[in-house]
Amino acid sequence: MKKSGIICLLVMSCIAINCRVVSAQSITIEKTKGKYTYRATLTTSEEPLTKRPIYSSQAAHKKGTTTTIGVEEAKTTSTSASVDVTAGFDFIDKLEVKLGVTQSCSYTVSTSVSYTLKKERSGKYRIEVWYPGKVETLKLKKRLKDSRTYGNAIIRTSKYTPIKNGQYKKLVRYAD
Repeated sequence: MKKSGIICLLVMSCIAINCRVVSAQSITIEKTKGKYTYRATLTTSEEPLTKRPIYSSQAAHKKGTTTTIGVEEAKTTSTSASVDVTAGFDFIDKLEVKLGVTQSCSYTVSTSVSYTLKKERSGKYRIEVWYPGKVETLKLKKRLKDSRTYGNAIIRTSKYTPIKNGQYKKLVRYAD
């Protein structure tokens, strides 16, 4: 009985180590504009990743030789949300800021960036800029200012919205 319990515990530990828990964040605000009161609930979940390769940095490397990977002139990449869920309301933009997402961002790889390879596996390498993001869902309801009942909700969802200041560069082996 002890042996099967230990095996079960080991299997559960392995599963727990390989699982990634993504917690959803949600924030709600009510705002009156003109004769309407709006109730906006913005939720972020999941964590998609967009990658932008710097093709001019690509180089073949043979293990044991010295290879330097870099760029001859600065390269800027950018990404933007798949959908603008803010519906044109600045108070929803402020909710995005509180949840740490932005509609677009960019990253510049400067000429001072270089990687030296020697013991790494043989293959083709390049610098990539990675943009972590979130899936963003907006649920927006409106009612007349003097009413207590909200109408039907407008729901907008992005497949990807970048995380503000989350972008980073990475050396990647992309082919054998």
